[in-house]
Amino acid sequence: MIFTQALLAKCFSLDGFSRFVATILVAPKKLCFGAQVHLKKVFALISKRSGKPKHRQQLKRKILMNIYDAAKILGIFGEITPEKTKTAYRAACKKYHPDINKAGEEMMKIINQAYDALKDYQGEIKEQQTDYSDLLNDALNAILNISDLVIEICGAWVWVTGDTRKHKDVLKEANFRWASKKKAWYFRPEDFKSRSKGNKTLSEIRETYGSYAPKRFIPMIQGGA
Repeated sequence: MIFTQALLAKCFSLDGFSRFVATILVAPKKLCFGAQVHLKKVFALISKRSGKPKHRQQLKRKILMNIYDAAKILGIFGEITPEKTKTAYRAACKKYHPDINKAGEEMMKIINQAYDALKDYQGEIKEQQTDYSDLLNDALNAILNISDLVIEICGAWVWVTGDTRKHKDVLKEANFRWASKKKAWYFRPEDFKSRSKGNKTLSEIRETYGSYAPKRFIPMIQGGA
């Protein structure tokens, strides 16, 4: 009983609980029947108190963007500081604001992600594409009204599936490219180099960068006699 009480006391600290779990995994037969009963109660109590791990909840909410794509979105390179990032962020918000831009709501989401990725970053980013936001904005505006297309925004990329065959000319003109392995069209920074050689599935891309569908502005077709 003394041994059981000592284990119960230890389990309420993280390190103590880790040692406690290690003990019962290595030598479970050494616990007496009474200790096993108390053990079940401990796990029930801990499960009730802890609920779902917080870090897992955060991962589901967080949409990731790497600092290089973020810099392209904000149009900055060279020596990056929080002040420089904030200035570029404010300029982008003003330029792509929904009040003056059909794709503005989606652009604001992307710009906010870019700012989140860079707001605390301080370091050097080599010279790179700085008109990506303009091109991305044009690409989104070109396809947002096409109801046959399924549009996903994953980080700084746009993926398009659905009935794309009859709209391939529009997609090409908007600088989308065809990914034969994924059977999907995509829009991305021009100097991107894939480490996976295009072997990542769309599901893996969604898991890494998140995915959401943009707000659509599909005009209603009016009919009548």
